[in-house]
Amino acid sequence: MKSYKFLTAPLIFVLLATALLPGCLSTSTPSLEERAQDLERSLMCPICEGQTIYESQSALAVQIKSNIREQLAQGKTREQIIQFYVERYGERILAAPPPAGINWALWLGPLAVLGIGGFILYRLILSFRRQGAAVPAEMPVTSPEERRYWEERIQAELEGRSPPVPDRKQARGP
Repeated sequence: MKSYKFLTAPLIFVLLATALLPGCLSTSTPSLEERAQDLERSLMCPICEGQTIYESQSALAVQIKSNIREQLAQGKTREQIIQFYVERYGERILAAPPPAGINWALWLGPLAVLGIGGFILYRLILSFRRQGAAVPAEMPVTSPEERRYWEERIQAELEGRSPPVPDRKQARGP
């Protein structure tokens, strides 16, 4: 009897590809309402502070929404409609200003801040690595009695009991 194990991977690939292909090839065009809402989200309300046309309920926003639908019904493209409103109200009507002129600072500023912050963090990590451990390997002790006192105190705290009371003659502890 022949073994066909070498055909398993290609067969699974073909089955998955045919199962997923229809979803990838769907070419449904957005409806007029979806296109209108997309445009409304791309334009800021001229009289409302910080609201898009889509969010705003002002009379002007309602009028602009209606105008957008009329222009889409006439067959105008998204770019033509946006250009119409930019000519009428200026670039301040755009929710995302184009990266041109002074707007480059708005687009590149956050990237520059991230880059500078990353560089500073990198330098800090390097300096910490070069310095090594700042904590001494062993705590300096002046006498065996003081060492015994601190070991007993640490052990007592680890076990949850009260630390020993220092003998005034033996330890210089707290």
